[in-house]
Order: sequence, then structure tokens, then C-alpha cells
Amino acid sequence: MHASDNKGTNDVTAKYLSMLADPNVAVRRGSALALGVLPYKLLASQWRNVLLKLCGSCKIEVLHVANAMYYTILGSIIVLNNVLSCAGKS
Repeated sequence: MHASDNKGTNDVTAKYLSMLADPNVAVRRGSALALGVLPYKLLASQWRNVLLKLCGSCKIEVLHVANAMYYTILGSIIVLNNVLSCAGKS
């Protein structure tokens, strides 16, 4: 892997991490799920940041759209479990 390739992989991970703070619930849910299917090599260099952001997205917020928030939190918890399982295998 070349240095330029590494920058591209970091950009993909950083893109989904930044989307976890999006005001749109569907965007946050999708980005959490996207992080969950990224290969290990894309997550390895930023594993600490990935875990912190996913943990942060598991916080319960009081919103008018309670069901949408529930599914976002659920998705983040599932992805967090997947990332931790993957990290434990390496």
C-alpha cells in the first residue's frame, strides 16, 4: 500500500466518522452502519477515534422523533459490538 492509498482509506473512515454528528438521523444511522462493514484495515489506523465516536453516538437524546433516535442508537451499538469483536480477533 502506498502513502497515497493510506490517505484515501483514512478519508473514507473520516467521512463516516464526521457523518455521525450530522443533524439528520438517517445520515447518522447510515454512517454508523457503514463503519460496521468497513474492512479492518480501514479502521485499524483510527480505531480509538472510531470507538469514541461510536460510543458518543450511543448516547440517548431527547427528541420529538423518538423512534428514529432509537434505531440510530441501536445501529451504533450493533456496529460498536462488531468493531470490538473484530478488534479482539486481531
